Amino acid sequence: MATVSDITVTPTSGLIHIDALLDTGPDWNYLTPAGNTILYTFSVASGNEAGQSGQTAFSASQQANTRTAFATLAALTGITFTETASGAAADVHLAAVNITGNNVSGLCSWNSSYGYTGTTLNSYDAQAYVYLDNAEFAVENANLTPGGGGYQTLLHELGHMIGLKHPFEGSPNLAPGDDNTSNTLLSYTSQGGPYSNFSPYDIAALKWLYGGDGLGGALGINSTGGGRYLAGTSFADTMSGSSGNDRFEGDGGDDALNGGNGTDTAVFRGNYASYTVTDLGGGSVRVTGADGMDTLTSIEMLKFDDQTVQSGQVVTPPAGDTTAPAAPTLALTKNANGYVTGDKPVVTGTAEANATVKVYSGANLVATTTAGANGTYSVATSSLADGINLSLTARATDAANNVSVPSAALLFSVDTVAPVAPTASVVVSASGAALFNGTGEAGSTIRLTNASAIIAEGTVASDGNWSLGGSTLSNGNYDVSVSSLDKAGNNTTATKHLLFAVGSAATVTGTAGDDSLLSTPGNNVIDGGSGTDSVSYTGARGNYNVVRDSSGFVVTARSGADGTDLLRNVESIKFGDSTLKLEYDDVVQALYVAYFGRAADSGGLAAFQSQLGGLKAPQTFPGVTAAYATDTGVHSLIDSFGSSTESAALYPGATSAFVTAVFQNIFGRAPAAPGLSFWTNAIDNGGLSRANASLSIMAGALENTSTQGVLDAKLVNNKIIIASDFTLAIDNPTEVSGYVGINAAATVRSMLASVTASTDIAAFQAIIASTIASLPGLGAQSAAAMMQIDSVQPGADPLDTPIALVGVQHGGLIDAVM
Repeated sequence: MATVSDITVTPTSGLIHIDALLDTGPDWNYLTPAGNTILYTFSVASGNEAGQSGQTAFSASQQANTRTAFATLAALTGITFTETASGAAADVHLAAVNITGNNVSGLCSWNSSYGYTGTTLNSYDAQAYVYLDNAEFAVENANLTPGGGGYQTLLHELGHMIGLKHPFEGSPNLAPGDDNTSNTLLSYTSQGGPYSNFSPYDIAALKWLYGGDGLGGALGINSTGGGRYLAGTSFADTMSGSSGNDRFEGDGGDDALNGGNGTDTAVFRGNYASYTVTDLGGGSVRVTGADGMDTLTSIEMLKFDDQTVQSGQVVTPPAGDTTAPAAPTLALTKNANGYVTGDKPVVTGTAEANATVKVYSGANLVATTTAGANGTYSVATSSLADGINLSLTARATDAANNVSVPSAALLFSVDTVAPVAPTASVVVSASGAALFNGTGEAGSTIRLTNASAIIAEGTVASDGNWSLGGSTLSNGNYDVSVSSLDKAGNNTTATKHLLFAVGSAATVTGTAGDDSLLSTPGNNVIDGGSGTDSVSYTGARGNYNVVRDSSGFVVTARSGADGTDLLRNVESIKFGDSTLKLEYDDVVQALYVAYFGRAADSGGLAAFQSQLGGLKAPQTFPGVTAAYATDTGVHSLIDSFGSSTESAALYPGATSAFVTAVFQNIFGRAPAAPGLSFWTNAIDNGGLSRANASLSIMAGALENTSTQGVLDAKLVNNKIIIASDFTLAIDNPTEVSGYVGINAAATVRSMLASVTASTDIAAFQAIIASTIASLPGLGAQSAAAMMQIDSVQPGADPLDTPIALVGVQHGGLIDAVM
């Protein structure tokens, strides 16, 4: 019988990488009545935590990705996690809420109750509550796709729910050098990632707690026979078992494993033929292979991927095991049109416990994994080719090498190619009715936007033609961009805009010199021409919306007689209370995006615009990159990024971490190993400054004409435009003071990290507005069981691209691996 001390004293393994993560609860292993099921719910109608208010339900996509996370947790622990619509019946409750504290993206709280007689435990119940912030981290947490920052936050909080703590809290603790997310997602110190699965120390702790075979199984805490599951690290570990039937995993390094009493098993990751087993006598053997050279004492069974053998001798699988396992099941997440996100979908399903599951696309093997002790599995495929109604099947192979029949085919579609650029024309009647026509990819959605507002949407017909509008538009100047969105969510915007006016509009044209132009009441098209030109408005800055378009800027009055003006070839706007500089805007934003991963703040933008102007630097990004090599002033200004306080705070560690961060800022992915090595060596040994490296990588992204390069350039341009729109939208003192400090910078960094090559810039304006609204009046930080993660998006490995290192003397292009 279990005793009260079983739930009041945390059972430790003697291994620091496990014990540093063991929390005081919840003690799910002691739930009564006994069973192997934990119920979870997305309902906020009942069963909510006492004292907590404001809960909102997860969106459909958040719920779908949370189910994927539970499938991952089930495969690791062997526990059956079952969804229920009843909040009153659930053990685990998930919801979105505005969490107190400006840097808190997630929170888990739990409580438990138990009954006892003397020292005997009679009953135990626990409730856990997992919250994701829907205010400061609304953008990041809205997207829980595996591999993103929101999903890593979810895994962190589910780790608390299942019984893990932060490695720096309580006692014992991980050493500072080990306390990072590459070892445990419960850490606050980011290294690599974002991750789509728990890290090695987390997995080891979960195996210790639950044994991989669930609640009340043969292994783990409160197991039926007292057996334990001990998993090591990639270093040399010494592990000792209990009197029960224990399981060991060395997991790298030269380990010493002592099973003690019972019938114990050591697990190795490879086929038997890949290892050498040497009998050392006295009940000890040495196993040498990919896992290292391990010394085993009092361990009776050796489990390899293809068979299990008795210690010190080879045996074949049990005679008579000729029964093939049942065909696996498999599932994946698709949008309403049947498309998966990206080309590496995550497949989940069930198969015979501990069987090897192989997933095929046609005859091609695209994924391999092992089902957990409870028969569940989750695995991402390799890159799949674009196609309609593709299919995946799976086979299971058991320990005796019996292979199942294929599973039922799982149908889906992959499309990573954006639609062809649409064409468009417009006819405006005397009454102001506008009729838009054009061509596009059949079946795609055409979206018309003006000054970042959507004015019409429709579908391209099967013959490739489309027609929209016919309704009367309000008087004003129009600069309409035309975008095509396909069924997979990819987006392409036409390079040619539709410029027209409804009602009366004035045209103001400058000269070849430096002009000061005055906006007149109503709608204007203002073209400064050559020279350094300004446009003046009588109202205060806060009375106007200013957004960027591909040809210049659009200024719209919020009230008063001024209307909507299209500005072309204008370098500054003078309002009644301030001046907004426009020249060098895209150059400075590109530098901020590359080096800091965020939009420029108003003060930083103005300062760099002034200094670049004073240096008479080129006004394009390619021009500035070229000037870095020859102009000492530009050289010094760019290098100032690397000597800033923000740089020191963001990049205190190794050069490789800096290079990885810059790739994440620009491409939303980590560099491939050759690229990481190239740029790290160029900085450490080749005289390349960190600021110069970020400039070079950004220049390469904008100039690369390969297939991947075109997608990268589109992503980078989207980030620069959105960064510009963000800074332009900060138009009053409160907002200016709100975008100050590391917390505000992290919020904007997370916003930009969500931008992709297919992001609809017009639709994104709402996210810009909500992000700005979250900046002023930031509160104090919250306490335990919370964390903040800067969101980053994973992607395909970048291509090897010839890039000239900016400002470094060389003959021709240097083969710089991107």
